[in-house]
Amino acid sequence: MTVRVDFYLLESAHLSAESVCCRLAAKAYRQGMPVDILATSEQQARQLDEQLWSEPPGRFLPHAYDRGTDGRQLPIRILFGQEPAAAICINLGNTPVAADPPPQRILEIVPAEAEQRSASREKYKFYRARRWPLNTHKLR
Repeated sequence: MTVRVDFYLLESAHLSAESVCCRLAAKAYRQGMPVDILATSEQQARQLDEQLWSEPPGRFLPHAYDRGTDGRQLPIRILFGQEPAAAICINLGNTPVAADPPPQRILEIVPAEAEQRSASREKYKFYRARRWPLNTHKLR
């Protein structure tokens, strides 16, 4: 299976990874695609759970912070410390998605701060070594 990886480069400090994540999750939801969001911490997972109630404005995105006990199959799951199973994975973590089998699409959000981009470079190398198609999108 060919996995497509998209890197979203945040070029403005005004953009947060969490806000961009919510927009990408909303787009996947509109297209009828299930999405798993990999959070970097339990705190970030809880923050995303709250944020998805109000972002994007005027929309409700059915989601859950899945701690492995819920079992409901909602279109958007926020995960921390679990492997993604949905067709689309938004990875906010510092390590590449190495699930077996991998998601069909992996969305990586690259922070605007130069010192925080090193993890993204390593993830890029990981995916490139697997010869997966890599795409880059600049967000201002």
